[in-house]
Amino acid sequence: MTNTPTRYLTAAETARHLRAALHEKFPGQRFSVRTYRQRLEVTYTGDLPVREVNAVAREFRGTDFDSMTDTASFRRTTLDGERVHYVVDSVTVEQWIPGEARFGG
Repeated sequence: MTNTPTRYLTAAETARHLRAALHEKFPGQRFSVRTYRQRLEVTYTGDLPVREVNAVAREFRGTDFDSMTDTASFRRTTLDGERVHYVVDSVTVEQWIPGEARFGG
């Protein structure tokens, strides 16, 4: 068995891949994807349900947290056939509606 090295993607690289995935899944919808250290924030306006956007966005988290054991575990995935690790700790999604915001975690 070959030990394939894992490539670590920075927050900026991860943001680019997340933007591409969002535009592929929701063509014509505008998104803002910003980096804050090791965190990404997705904001958008429109009628898309937050849960649908969050389903795409959460695939780009670098860690999962288990509150029962109070531990974080690293997530590794493949991108274009290459093993990668997104170094971002979390991705949040916010749907902006004039006068209010809906948070999707």
